[in-house]
Amino acid sequence: MDFPLVSYRDPLFSVLMLLAIIFVVSYANYLWGRYKKKSESKNLDRFLGSFEVAKNEKDYTGLVHSNPEAIHSMMLLGSIYYKSGDYEEAIKIYLVLLDNVKEKERRIEILSMLGKTYHKAGFLHRSRDILKESLKLKARNPEVLKILLVILERLKEYNDAVDVLDALEELGESVTLERSFLDAFVIIEDARIRDAVKIERLIEHVNEHPHTAHIIIEFLFFKSYDKVWDLIDARNIPFLLDILWNIAPKNMDNDAAEKLPLLQEIFTAKGWLNTASESQTFELDVLIKLQDKKQIADLSFEYACGSCKQVFPIYFHRCPGCLNVATLKTEPILTRHIPESELFLGGM
Repeated sequence: MDFPLVSYRDPLFSVLMLLAIIFVVSYANYLWGRYKKKSESKNLDRFLGSFEVAKNEKDYTGLVHSNPEAIHSMMLLGSIYYKSGDYEEAIKIYLVLLDNVKEKERRIEILSMLGKTYHKAGFLHRSRDILKESLKLKARNPEVLKILLVILERLKEYNDAVDVLDALEELGESVTLERSFLDAFVIIEDARIRDAVKIERLIEHVNEHPHTAHIIIEFLFFKSYDKVWDLIDARNIPFLLDILWNIAPKNMDNDAAEKLPLLQEIFTAKGWLNTASESQTFELDVLIKLQDKKQIADLSFEYACGSCKQVFPIYFHRCPGCLNVATLKTEPILTRHIPESELFLGGM
């Protein structure tokens, strides 16, 4: 009896051969990928290991002198340390490179990274000076100018910050938000301006730039300015909830509360009024419902950035994380009431 044999002309045979070829090629690619990944990992370990002996600036200097082409590798290593938060080690590397690199473009890059690292490490004055040196080599550098602007704001060197804003504007950068906040800080910090004139200017400023309300209204409450309530309306109360929650009882304005239901809710939650029975804001609603009992709850606040989504315990006009302006949103949090720790703005 003849047994049928599978012929190479059989379509099923062709399909099986095609599948076999696909399997072999796929498996070969898989093995090659594993080998390549392992090889890259070993090369990276070898690269990082070559710097393990560098415990101080002298060791890094020796590496540069022994191999001038190591400059690019050291820049990469400095960037790795910077991104991992080891700013001290990154600073060592950039200082050594700065002493040994003469090429202008490379020095600009090193100065910029050194200035950014000093900033991250908290050495604001050093960062400012280094970035200014970088700008002497290349004045039209938006990235450096933006970092320098942040540093000058934190150092309260507002006149220099205005000059930086002007330079950025000349380069075509949008600085409208930054300028509105900076103008407000200039007015607030100028000791030469009498309080009456300062308040008048700030009121005019916040009416033109509503997003500056938090810093200006906080300042006006601190000055116990009674007409500050004229600046508060239903639109900005959610952003000012932390300020309104922490004012002194003597600064409460009944007339303003009669006009603004959300103010009634805040003051009822504080126990100063008894006019609101509920609130659309969950945290306020809970506190209103607890008013017939001993005060056991309170509010604290955190500030969430709408850009980078990081959360901070203190309000900043500029997000400390992504450095964007006017992106923080006030978020109330229910906490246990501790009378001894309660602080008030105005008349403290």
